[in-house]
Amino acid sequence: MRESQNRMILDYLKEHGSINKNEARTLFSCDRLSARIFDIKEMGYEIGREDVYLPNKFGRKCKVSIYYMETEKKEADDGEIQMSF
Repeated sequence: MRESQNRMILDYLKEHGSINKNEARTLFSCDRLSARIFDIKEMGYEIGREDVYLPNKFGRKCKVSIYYMETEKKEADDGEIQMSF
């Protein structure tokens, strides 16, 4: 299941630009987003993180990490990996 989650999260990042743990849990049943982000980074993608404070259902502010794609991995004609910015 992990590989499928990695692919779904990567595709979501490419399409929507960012993801947080609540979105990952709701959309992909992923309870360990930071581990999936680690896997995606290991695949050669550069993922950034921004910590923001959002209100929870009780109105208290909680820190939430938002992950976003900094660069996208691309393969050159000769098979070498290049990063686009």
